[in-house]
Amino acid sequence: GGLSKRIKKQGLKALKKHLKRILDLEEAKYKVYNDGRRLLLEVRRCPALEHMKERGYPVMKKFCECDIIVTKGICKNAGIEFKIKYNQKKGSCIQEFWKGKR
Repeated sequence: GGLSKRIKKQGLKALKKHLKRILDLEEAKYKVYNDGRRLLLEVRRCPALEHMKERGYPVMKKFCECDIIVTKGICKNAGIEFKIKYNQKKGSCIQEFWKGKR
C-alpha cells in the first residue's frame, strides 16, 4: 500500500513520521529513536488496549499478535526488517525496525 511505498522511497524516516502521527493522535505514551540505521519505538501505554479495558470490552488474547501481522506485512513490502517484544497485560511494547542486515 501507500505506507510501504513511502518507506521504500524515503526509508525509516517515513515510518517514524507515520508512527508519530498515529501515536500522537491516540495520545499514547511512547518514545521513538532513530539513529539513521534503525528505528526503535517504545510504547509505554497502548491507547487501544487502554480504551478497551476502560470500557470493559473483552480484549482478544492475540490482540497484539494481530497488529504484528499487519506491521510485518507493511515492512516486508517496504524491504524493512522488524522485531517486537510486547507485554499485552501492561499494554507496552518495544518495536525495532531496520533495513538490510544488522
